[in-house]
Amino acid sequence: MKRLLTGAEILIDCLEKEEVEYIFGHPGGVILDIYEKLHSHPSIQHILVRHEQAGTHMAEGYAKASGKVGVVLVTSGPGITNTVTGIADAFKDNIPLVVIAGQVPTHLIGKDAFQEIDAMDITKSITKNQWSVREVSNIPRIVHQAFFTASAGRPGPVLIEVPKNILTAKYEYDSEQDYYPKNIPVQESNSSLLQQVAQVICNARKPVLCVGGGVINSNADSELRNFAIKYNIPVAMTLHGLGAFPSNNPLSLGMLGVYGNYHANKAVSACDVLITIGARLDNRVTSVANTFSPSSFKIQLDIDNTIINKNIPADLAIVGDAKRSLVLLQEVMVGKPHTQSWLDQINKWKEECPLTYEKDDLKLHAGQIIEKISNLTQGNAVLVTDVGQHQMVAAQFYQFVNARSHITSGSLGTMGFAVPASIGASFVIKDRPVVCISGDGGFQMNLQELVTARIHKLPIKFVVMNNNSLGMIRQLQDLFHREVYTASDLENPDFAQLFKGFDCPVFSASTPQEADEALTNAFKINDLPVGIIFNLAKEEMIFPMVASTKPISEMIVGTTPHNLSKEIQNEIVLSLLEHGLIKSPDEICSIDHIKEGFINYVFSVKTNNHHFIIKHAGDKARGKPSVKINPIRLQNEFDAINLYKRLCKEDHFPKTHYYDHKRHLMVMDKIPQSYNLLDSDLQKGVINVSLAKTLGAGLADMHNETHKRGSKDFNNIEMIKQIKIPFIYDGISSDPREIEEINKLKNSLLEISVCLVHGDFKPNNIFVLDDNFILIDFEQAYYGNPLLDFSYLPASYIVLSFLHLEKQKIYLDAVKEYWESYKETLLFNCNELAALRHLGVILLARVDGIIKYDFLQQNTIASILRLTARDFILGHITSLSEGLTAITQRVAELTSQLKK
Repeated sequence: MKRLLTGAEILIDCLEKEEVEYIFGHPGGVILDIYEKLHSHPSIQHILVRHEQAGTHMAEGYAKASGKVGVVLVTSGPGITNTVTGIADAFKDNIPLVVIAGQVPTHLIGKDAFQEIDAMDITKSITKNQWSVREVSNIPRIVHQAFFTASAGRPGPVLIEVPKNILTAKYEYDSEQDYYPKNIPVQESNSSLLQQVAQVICNARKPVLCVGGGVINSNADSELRNFAIKYNIPVAMTLHGLGAFPSNNPLSLGMLGVYGNYHANKAVSACDVLITIGARLDNRVTSVANTFSPSSFKIQLDIDNTIINKNIPADLAIVGDAKRSLVLLQEVMVGKPHTQSWLDQINKWKEECPLTYEKDDLKLHAGQIIEKISNLTQGNAVLVTDVGQHQMVAAQFYQFVNARSHITSGSLGTMGFAVPASIGASFVIKDRPVVCISGDGGFQMNLQELVTARIHKLPIKFVVMNNNSLGMIRQLQDLFHREVYTASDLENPDFAQLFKGFDCPVFSASTPQEADEALTNAFKINDLPVGIIFNLAKEEMIFPMVASTKPISEMIVGTTPHNLSKEIQNEIVLSLLEHGLIKSPDEICSIDHIKEGFINYVFSVKTNNHHFIIKHAGDKARGKPSVKINPIRLQNEFDAINLYKRLCKEDHFPKTHYYDHKRHLMVMDKIPQSYNLLDSDLQKGVINVSLAKTLGAGLADMHNETHKRGSKDFNNIEMIKQIKIPFIYDGISSDPREIEEINKLKNSLLEISVCLVHGDFKPNNIFVLDDNFILIDFEQAYYGNPLLDFSYLPASYIVLSFLHLEKQKIYLDAVKEYWESYKETLLFNCNELAALRHLGVILLARVDGIIKYDFLQQNTIASILRLTARDFILGHITSLSEGLTAITQRVAELTSQLKK
């Protein structure tokens, strides 16, 4: 039956026929006609958002949780421009949205009218299709086409622009004839290609299923589970594929990629057949594309033919729906691959480097929090995450058991996504908890929507991981940007008070026990949104991770992956005994594990007479990438003379406010592992000079206990800058002639049984014993030769004298004074020639570490350094004075040549 209706009324009728339950929107002048009519249609609930970007994220959360199309309603101008980020996010992550935007009347379009903007051009590249309604009679056709397009094939967002005069215009609308049913056909896969796939899989010995969000979009999780279990094939998932296969199943590899599980990346890299289903294989999965799964036969199945071969070439490609294709594939399988030995290897990788964190009663780890939430919810919650470190931790540690239980911003990486997306999901999910996990940075980007959650009494658990920094940014700055933490530290509001301001209950925790109490209490509240704030250390990093230039098989695994606290404590006791620092283990009053840094465990050890802070490098210390220091930073921030003056006090102790005379600092390392690695390096002709990175958490604790700086801790980097440690560079030469010369020197060193060392002089290598101090690093002490330790500082000064010729005399005078002041005490009246040889060893290591940098002019200063090192090592120089004179003369000759 025909009825004379306005455009607004027709639009709403079409939305009802599309079974729209919720519209997420914000009113504006040109769409008030829709809002006026919407009031009389109770079947559609309008959710008033506080910002249009948040509205699109709510619609995304709704769509991801329900599998239906999310609907957004905004006004023209800033209304539509505010949605751009959300539309782009949906486009990149294949989320079906219909965005309805108002527009100025048609006769004003193009005339710079109030709140006019060209929405079509702005959103053209981030939508599947767009329509601008210019005739009221076209509304039914366009609406139904929009919903069909958003859902069909590879899902995504679409835009409908409706000018104000179209909304008020009238049309004789026949709801039966003008309605175009939405029937999405299932795209059948090529049966002959599926038979080829079946044959390849049956002949495989090391197959891996790599599944992405397309499996979830097609509701193929049940078919995937049946197929993987029946044919005993392990399953790796992309970020959006999490939940497609149960995490608690032994065949689950969890997430692969740049922040993927160690065993997942190893398996994908070593497999012989890789079956990719519904995954676009972008760079966050593959890292360097030409190194991805290098030896495998690659099968790719996707509903979108533009994805096939887009990033990774496929040996066999099929275009089709994942659900239907898995059913058909199982029908043509004629056998099973023999995968047991392959699964045994994967289990070994799981044991080699499992996901873990250091158990500590005094501080929280992000992984620990996610693990607690996973256990509490039994993996049955809907987890909505923001973007950053917490996002990767959630993907790693949460045990997803259901599809559509993981909602996140993947490809676009939109901070501020989680709070509104969890609200959208909560309108769908009624039978299990919705947990929103945000970092403190992302949480503040859309926190205004807490009022939306509160008004609708949505029982969302809003978890805020508060580390007072943009954690992922800080981690990348730490690893790859010279520890320059520009704009990554945050000064946060009081989050507890903020939740209270929105009339939401809130709980906070800083320790594991407090976390248990907070979670227990928060999950008892089921009629209101609740905040849970977890206070974390900003220094914590997320591993495994893959550098952007490395294949996914080469992961940085970070800190020691096992809880070795007890084992390390035993090593500490043995080392204290070996070095005469205690006569009996009974002298030790307590050993407390106080902190874990990037590569180190830190212990507080109290004896009857002393209090030590002991830093112990973990198993995976060598996984740390080299951090290069800018030469200007070396010159301006690390002036060794200042450190030298502090060291040369009468009591032989650096008297700065960072130290307490009753406390002593030393460094320990896992001796066997370190020296096995060193010996391996020597066989390859490499000297690895490790870079002094921090003063250690124990030193920071000392400072903060005694010298509180308001509410802010004084971090390690600031301490390094003020103490001015001399940093020396890492690296080896690429010049064949230089390599040949270095190898000759190395052979000479080996002939005279001199150990090549790696390590730097730094304050946390100072060990204080009674009234004397020695420079000690257990890597050298293991060889029973204190000369190596004594030689560190003079060698560092000599290198610095070459880097800064204007200060050369000051540095060399410091070397003389240091040498004369301490050689009797420290060398125990040893032969000076032996001491000079050790000085040459360290000097050579320093040279090897700096020759590749252009600012040193490799064939000039570096050659003089090597020549000097060689003369020291081979005994051509018999006294320090002679050596320093030779250095001065050679530099003078070089300077003269350069001037000419």
